[in-house]
Amino acid sequence: MGKLIWLMIIIAGFIIPMGNSFAEIKTIEESCEYVMGDNDAKIDAKRLCFLEAKRKVLERVGTYVESSTDVINFNLTRDEIKSYTAGLIKTEIVSEQTSFNGQSTVIRMKIKANVDTSFLASKMLEIHKDKDLANKYSKMADDYKNLEKQIRELQDKLSKTSDWASIEKARLEREETFNKLSALEKVKADIKQKTTVAVQNIEIGMTQDEVLKLVGTPRSRSGADLNYGNVWVIFENEIVTILVDARCYEYKYTVSGIKGFYFSNRNPCGAGKGIIKY
Repeated sequence: MGKLIWLMIIIAGFIIPMGNSFAEIKTIEESCEYVMGDNDAKIDAKRLCFLEAKRKVLERVGTYVESSTDVINFNLTRDEIKSYTAGLIKTEIVSEQTSFNGQSTVIRMKIKANVDTSFLASKMLEIHKDKDLANKYSKMADDYKNLEKQIRELQDKLSKTSDWASIEKARLEREETFNKLSALEKVKADIKQKTTVAVQNIEIGMTQDEVLKLVGTPRSRSGADLNYGNVWVIFENEIVTILVDARCYEYKYTVSGIKGFYFSNRNPCGAGKGIIKY
């Protein structure tokens, strides 16, 4: 019996750390029900429903991330967490339904976000360290919030007016505001696009000028290294030496050299992990 107990303790000692090595991914879902008014087009009703469901999802994500041990240690403010979360989290539509309630058309929509706290913590720390990038995320979050407020105000105006000229003016203003929101979403998409281009086209041995001409302006810089979304392009002796996942990037090397650093246990993600190209 004594041997069995010790064996169980030894096994548990191996199992518990392994459980912590995997990222915890939590799916958060929220829904919206929107009753269309006389001045609503169906496409606008769907946009409004999506915005409301997304707002609720991001609020819950922010609260969840704020309480995560992965993030607590960074001492980020609540505003920083909200700003970074809004820029990093991707939402998607789970279901969408159109039904009728008497004379009214009702739009129902459910959306979700998959939250990887380990990934978010890494990206948030990276943004926090880069003041220029942090300011961009903060501005993007503020702009998004202001545009949402404008849409709610215009929607309120549309629900209360019967004057045709006022209705048309409010509709045009709302459409312009929706377009501005789409432009902000494009900024996020551009980051992902640049990541793909970087991985596919940047070759080891390229100079920084060649990389800049090929991929364009980086999202951020750290010394000579360039960031394109989820990828860091790392230079040694003025040429590309390795591409790594942004979650594993560290601007601290030793006498073993850059490659030696990422293939060693000093790599934040573990020896040899997060290396995309070398």
